[in-house]
Amino acid sequence: MVRAYTVALLTILGFALFPVLSVLIVSLVAGAAGCSVNEGSVTPCVIAGVDVGGLLYTMGVLGWLMIATIPVGTMLLAGWLALLLGHLAWRHFRRKAKPGAAPERTDRQA
Repeated sequence: MVRAYTVALLTILGFALFPVLSVLIVSLVAGAAGCSVNEGSVTPCVIAGVDVGGLLYTMGVLGWLMIATIPVGTMLLAGWLALLLGHLAWRHFRRKAKPGAAPERTDRQA
């Protein structure tokens, strides 16, 4: 079960943070190449003889997806956490109750 929860968590985080990662990569690449990238239009950016301005522009504009992915990712993360806590509580109480054993009597029940 640990693997399933880990895969779900990584999928949720990857979905929610993909646009942030995209903008970060654009910023690093454009900064290292000395190019300027903006959302208004494609600007030429030549790296190793190849114009990657269009790609950087597209990746930069993908940053606007944060408006959708971060709130949805937050809701999915809350659901994931609720499921995890519910599963852990269920396992805890299942282990505590021994199968086939009679419940303990207290003074009030006697």
